[in-house]
Parts: sequence; C-alpha cells; structure tokens
Amino acid sequence: MVAATALAISSVILAIAYTGGIITSQRSQAIDFKLLLDNGRRASIRDFRGKAVILVFFATGCDYCREEVPELFKVYNARAQEVSIVMVSTGLEGDSLDRLNAFRSQFDIPWPVALDQDEYYKRIGVNYVPYTLILDREGRPIYSHEGKVSGEELLNFLPD
Repeated sequence: MVAATALAISSVILAIAYTGGIITSQRSQAIDFKLLLDNGRRASIRDFRGKAVILVFFATGCDYCREEVPELFKVYNARAQEVSIVMVSTGLEGDSLDRLNAFRSQFDIPWPVALDQDEYYKRIGVNYVPYTLILDREGRPIYSHEGKVSGEELLNFLPD
C-alpha cells in the first residue's frame, strides 16, 4: 500500500513537472538574477518588473527551443505591451554572445536574449530545456513548464 501510494504521488509530481503548472509555494517571493544580454549590456530580472515576464531557459542548439520561438511570437504579437519575454541561455551547450546574436538574427527575435551569468537555472532545478517560467508584475513566479509550450497555453496563464 505504501509503495503504491508513493508511486501515485511520484506520478502526479512528474506529471506536474512535465506539463507545467501554477506555482503557489513560491508566490510570495520575487526572484532576481543577473543577465548578460546579447548586446553585451548587463541587466537583471528586476529591470523587467512592472510587466509580466516570460522567462524561457534554452540553448541555441536545442531543437525544441527553436520550435518554441514561433509560439513565443504568438504571445509577443498578442500582448507585447503588457508582457516582457526574455530568453535565457543556460550556457550548457557552450552558448556565447556570438551564438546568441546568431540565434536572435536567425529568428528575427525582437525581445532580449541573454546568458544566465548566475546559473540561476541550477537553483530552480532546470534539468531540461526549454523551461518556461512566468513571473507576475512584481517578479514572483506564477507558472512553470518543462518542455516545449504553446503560445495559447502561455496566454492562458498570463496575468490580466
């Protein structure tokens, strides 16, 4: 009975991690970490407060990450005035500013593309990319998704 219960709980946790879900335990705490933008400027997540933020942890060589870019454009085209999108390379595939610039140019991306200088992705347990995290206007995480996500799903979880 205990093994069956543990297996059921593990399955639920795995399903939530894979399909994404609303974050409630971290809701009261805003996050912040440093970024190196593809133009060489430094920024932090705090710089984007005042709008909801979609953080997409990715790698330039990741096929699923590349497939997700058109989905991000759906969100950008629908809500650019209210939402900031920031793609954050984990650097796991040797991403550099040159590679970020080439990636951004290839897809004609209008939003910031950056390197995670603080390796924040490790602190929140990002094991696979793409990994998407939505922050509310105060910088608090409200939604996460591991794997490729649709623009429609992101639009559904953005705050009004």
